[in-house]
Amino acid sequence: MVLTIPFHDFAFEARERFVGEPIFLVGIQNRTLVSVSNGKQDGTILQAWSQEHSLAVKTKLELAGFKVREGRWSESESDEGSSGAGSNLHVYAIAYKSENGSPGLWIDAGFDSKSEAETMRNFFDELRDNEEITKVSFEEFVRLADAKVMVFTPSELHDFALDEKHRNTV
Repeated sequence: MVLTIPFHDFAFEARERFVGEPIFLVGIQNRTLVSVSNGKQDGTILQAWSQEHSLAVKTKLELAGFKVREGRWSESESDEGSSGAGSNLHVYAIAYKSENGSPGLWIDAGFDSKSEAETMRNFFDELRDNEEITKVSFEEFVRLADAKVMVFTPSELHDFALDEKHRNTV
């Protein structure tokens, strides 16, 4: 059983429910996941997400008197990647023709699902915000870029990662 709570309550709950157990932490996508378990008893896991860097979280927990180690508790080996921070990860890629005709590639990632049109609009907005393009409408940009837009869902990313033929071996 996993109990997820706000980070500001984590130290209190860990001290109350998991006396003497070490806290494990791991940095994931500019956030930190902290977890503790009483695995020797009933396997309950307490976890919380912090918006702070893992070094800051580690320091806070050590100052509060906890033993802190790298890692994370999970219910099983198979739930790695099927829950938590990476579970909604989408990757957005656009292969395009630059203004000088050479190929280009733009990649973005996020936890929200976007359509191909939204992905293309984000690419256009980023180029415009960085003043890499000016005086071109979105419609004209789409035509000139001759782009191929790909949106990779969490399940597609998971399947791709598990497919051995995509891995380099030595």
